[in-house]
Amino acid sequence: MRPPEKFRVGETLKSDIGPKLNHLVDFVISLVPHGDRSTILVKETPFGRFFSLLHRGGASAGSSSSSYSGPFAVKKKTDTTVTVLGATTTEIPAYIILGLDRIEYTEADVTITATGWVYLTITYSSPNYAVVGAFAAAIPAQDNTHIYHPLAYVTFAESKITSVTQIWSNGIIHFTGRAL
Repeated sequence: MRPPEKFRVGETLKSDIGPKLNHLVDFVISLVPHGDRSTILVKETPFGRFFSLLHRGGASAGSSSSSYSGPFAVKKKTDTTVTVLGATTTEIPAYIILGLDRIEYTEADVTITATGWVYLTITYSSPNYAVVGAFAAAIPAQDNTHIYHPLAYVTFAESKITSVTQIWSNGIIHFTGRAL
């Protein structure tokens, strides 16, 4: 689609500017990212848009059949438990870079009780940071003492986990210049 044109002096609202405004609206709508659903999936969540590469087998990078097993991968362990992979279980270290600090995350299990989010909670207690995997129906709002980082969305029905959609599949987590 061609970019919109600028308005010119002397143009009238009905005959000149109206069509240009309509073209501008169409142009802006065309900029919204979308996937083709065969190779790229774009998922809209309350926390933003997440892009996933779909593998050749047809399973998305975020599904429970995903082959992603890097740092912070969320894997179903039992009907009510998931494991968040950490530094001890992945080839790539499970680090969180927070400004100049590097925090290592080790594997931990998280209990699932409903449909919701598996996320990391990062807190600071002088002189150390603590990173804990957590679960809630909604990720808590950011505040001055915690950072919450979504990892996966878990669907829970009939007292068991039915699917795990991996949201974070980019390895090490970076918070540039951020400190608590």
